Amino acid sequence: MDFTQIIEIVTIYLFSVLKFVFTPSYCIIRGYSLYTTVFMTSTGGIIGMFAFYNFGSVIFNWYDRFFSNPNKPKKLFTSSNRNFVRFLRKFGLLGLALISPLFPSIPIGSMLAAKYFHYKPKVYSLFALSIVFWSCVLTGITYWIKSGI
Repeated sequence: MDFTQIIEIVTIYLFSVLKFVFTPSYCIIRGYSLYTTVFMTSTGGIIGMFAFYNFGSVIFNWYDRFFSNPNKPKKLFTSSNRNFVRFLRKFGLLGLALISPLFPSIPIGSMLAAKYFHYKPKVYSLFALSIVFWSCVLTGITYWIKSGI
């Protein structure tokens, strides 16, 4: 294994963390097998979920400390907050875990889970199952399209 292959694998893992939805297509186009693609995208996404979930509170505290203006009154309930709360009440942790790998992304979904569901013990397992599920689905679709519908 030469240095360029190592860089490519590290890039795939970083893509899996940051923008999961495009990574299976990238892997299939680069010539990786179906199982290798599922393994790399799943493990990369799960590692990213663990990292961003565990450091989510640190990131929120840092953001509040550096970017909030103490003299400006804080909006308590905006329309985007209202829509997000409506989504959480309707679908809960399961809905957030299912949608996070696709939209918005694993880091944002993990940080939102850390903020709103830090007391739930099933966060890790639900997010991991969701990541593996979407990795299989996206890899299968990409492989199917590449093989010729």
